Amino acid sequence: MSCITAENNVGGILPRSQFDEELVASEDYSNLLLKFCQRLQCHLPLEGNISARISHGLKHYLETGELVSKSERTQDVYQAGVAALQLFIQCNWTGPPPGAAASDNLHALFTSTDKDKAEVMMLLSVDAEPVYELLQYPEYLLFARVVFIDSCLDLHTEHIQLCNWWAVRCLWVHQQVLDERSATLSKQLMPLIERGLSRDALQNSDNQRQAALYIEAGYICLYYFQYDQARQNLTTATNLLGLDIKLTGMPGKRTKFQTFDVSQLILKVGYTGTSIAEENKLYPELDSKLLPRDVCLEDDTLLNQLQLTDGTQSLVTILSGLEHALLLALCVQVQKTSPVDNLASEEIGAYISCVLSSPKCWATHMMALLLRSQIESNSRRKVERSMLQMQMLTDFYSETACPVSDRLRLFHAVCLPPRWAIEKELADLLVKLGVVSSALETYTRWQLWNEVITCLQMLGRREHAEKVVREQLAIHETPSLWCILGDITRDKQYYDKAWELSGHKSARAQRSLGYLYLALKEYKECLPCFQRSVEINPLQSSVWFSLGCAGLFSGELELAAHSFRKCVGLDPENFEAWNNLSSAYIKLKQKSRAHKTLQESLRLNYENWKVWENYLVVSTDCGEFDEVLVAFHRLMDLKEKYVDIEILQILIGAIVDGVLDSQGEPASKLKPKALQLLGRIVSQVTNSADVWSLYAKLTGSGEEGSLADSREKVLNYLQKAHRCATVNSGWEKDSSSRSQHTLSIAT
Repeated sequence: MSCITAENNVGGILPRSQFDEELVASEDYSNLLLKFCQRLQCHLPLEGNISARISHGLKHYLETGELVSKSERTQDVYQAGVAALQLFIQCNWTGPPPGAAASDNLHALFTSTDKDKAEVMMLLSVDAEPVYELLQYPEYLLFARVVFIDSCLDLHTEHIQLCNWWAVRCLWVHQQVLDERSATLSKQLMPLIERGLSRDALQNSDNQRQAALYIEAGYICLYYFQYDQARQNLTTATNLLGLDIKLTGMPGKRTKFQTFDVSQLILKVGYTGTSIAEENKLYPELDSKLLPRDVCLEDDTLLNQLQLTDGTQSLVTILSGLEHALLLALCVQVQKTSPVDNLASEEIGAYISCVLSSPKCWATHMMALLLRSQIESNSRRKVERSMLQMQMLTDFYSETACPVSDRLRLFHAVCLPPRWAIEKELADLLVKLGVVSSALETYTRWQLWNEVITCLQMLGRREHAEKVVREQLAIHETPSLWCILGDITRDKQYYDKAWELSGHKSARAQRSLGYLYLALKEYKECLPCFQRSVEINPLQSSVWFSLGCAGLFSGELELAAHSFRKCVGLDPENFEAWNNLSSAYIKLKQKSRAHKTLQESLRLNYENWKVWENYLVVSTDCGEFDEVLVAFHRLMDLKEKYVDIEILQILIGAIVDGVLDSQGEPASKLKPKALQLLGRIVSQVTNSADVWSLYAKLTGSGEEGSLADSREKVLNYLQKAHRCATVNSGWEKDSSSRSQHTLSIAT
């Protein structure tokens, strides 16, 4: 077989000055990849699986290829890997569908047979987790993986400083076509990110490119629950771009008939110095006519956008596309690290409004519209626009007006979901609106079998749901389908089949079996299932949580504490895990640790009275009497007429007797605050003899208790206690009644 030489290398390797991985048109990607595969063809061995053949051929090409120098051959391989990854993204994310099939560009490596396709899909599976079944042209992703990851080629030369980062992008794209987080990909990604953001790797990159890389790293860290590292990366990107970002309030109107101004939350963006975007147009702007249409809000009350009272102020903020990408990353950070409430939605809306006020880039505009649709799907007045906007985004995939090169610009700095994920979100919204049949069609078209089964069960067609799964199993058995059948029938044998079919590598099979045992309250049986699941994939925060709950119920307290620690390590914003961790510590007699974990739980959910009640009890046991007062006041805020006599008795007794608190300070110093608390309690709970007697006991304690004014108050409180104790008939016959003790004090 003859090889193509450098002389007839039309459309092949591009000089570094002409090759910018962000700006090459898709037609050049296809042509570049086609020419490279023609040069590579004569270096491929005849035997081995596809991945091994490509890897061996690439190594042989780097050593003996036709181009003059090894550095040129290295850059040739690098550009082919970039082209393959970008083409894969075009097929599955940005659209429109490419004209040439992957088998045309990679004809020397792949054929269009089902056998080759099945082998590619198998090679792309990670930890027994398959990639999405309807991936378009997975051959591109496999080729990119071989170039940047699997073949261990030495592509990190002085000419290709971003090769390490393209390896990060390749792994991140691979993660997004899997159903679950992969511990294997996470372990590969984190060292590459650290190396890619090192000083040596970035020394020749300008601030804009560095900022883009830090934004990409921020998204990846958010996905793998590394919130602190994500925050650092996004802060660094903000500093590199010289932005001053702050949320503020300004008077304005939100409704059409509003007659007075109220403070509206908006995002103000300024510069700490000169705008980098003005100095360096690395990411040029796009004609707004080529972008997806922003659907207007047609409501009879709400305005389409805020109207500020101050006419000199404008909601339009002129920023570059890269600066929009940073704002969206900060928006996603708020979304992932904040409780789901109206305040978080308002904050996210302020970021999105700023980005949509001056569209600059296809990727950032798409992401902003998608985020807005997500938060508006929970609003009764905005849900219609949310649905229409999502429909427009899904339809835009096939539009050809916007060039592919413009769609790919800044794509990696914006965590845009793949095409089927956006359609799934639209279907999820339809289910929420009650349009289950239309959602079922979408789920079926994209072979999202979990959602298909859920819809069929909602429609009362459980038998048909089982039939659908069995039909798919007859076509092709997968561990996932066996697990779905187990979910429908609640029969453990199907989870066992999934486990065996996966070669004992399916975390999903053991997780589902564990959930079945947990629902049946067979806690001892579910423990090993959950343990095997997290051994395979330790990034399952929900499984760690369930393992901890099963440990609590079965008395395995050390296991429960360990599991909840793992859970909060992955998801520090899970207040229920913090609360349950404190329960495990309490049962392990580690009350000081329980107190600290409850503080974390309250930080995340300040409105949950049950957590506050736990905090009240633990603070009492730990001698944190000042915190007892805080917790009591908060419980009275949350629950009208709240009172806990036992806690009050311990607290008042400690103050009267001068018991030392956890810091070694006498509790008697808290007497003024305790009097204030009791005064608040008796203003709400006026008929409790115990509270009035405790109020009298505290008032009469210490040196102040001997004063005439204090003695008069004590007598008054005891009289009220007496009246409360004797208000019920037959009190004098109840020897166990607290009224007898109250009367003895009063006399």
